[in-house]
Amino acid sequence: MDQQGQTEQSSQNNGQPDPQATPLAANASAQGRSRLQNIVLGAIVGSLVGLSGIIGVMVFINRGQLPLMKAGEFEAAEARWNQRGPAGYDMDLEGNFDFKGRLHVEVRNGAVSAMTLDGQPEPPRLWDYYSVPGLFGIIRDDLKRNEASATNPENAVIQQAEFDAELGFPRRYQRSGASAGQGGDWRVVDFRAVK
Repeated sequence: MDQQGQTEQSSQNNGQPDPQATPLAANASAQGRSRLQNIVLGAIVGSLVGLSGIIGVMVFINRGQLPLMKAGEFEAAEARWNQRGPAGYDMDLEGNFDFKGRLHVEVRNGAVSAMTLDGQPEPPRLWDYYSVPGLFGIIRDDLKRNEASATNPENAVIQQAEFDAELGFPRRYQRSGASAGQGGDWRVVDFRAVK
């Protein structure tokens, strides 16, 4: 191509060299695509790493948390207890509920025969509240409170629970609410069926 042809071609490309005139243009175009692909790939990998980090933090924060209790789970657990629960058992609970400390309950023939809190005897009038049926009763009362809270939402409590897979007794229970005095939890640290 002569000089005049190059000048005409250059003016058609706004003073830029003809991209078809040199193999470098094709190489630059391929490098641009490669660079864009690297940026997109980096953004995707970075997003995945960030998402994994967020999930990891959430799992770490919520480790050991009890699941929210559903009424159906409660009913199924209570039915298991009514079918399979022993008439005699010793149970130790730890918590921060209506009691604080370690509660030991002895049940024989379906009735509480002894109860201590941190090794000190508790009055018989409290015994039935902390048998397995008594614990189910506490949870049931909270369920009823939640049903009634449609008209009075500040009385609602969040119920979280874990029930024994075989016998159904409440292994762990936690309630929390907006009003003072509504929070508390217990966990069964030892349960032994006895004859």
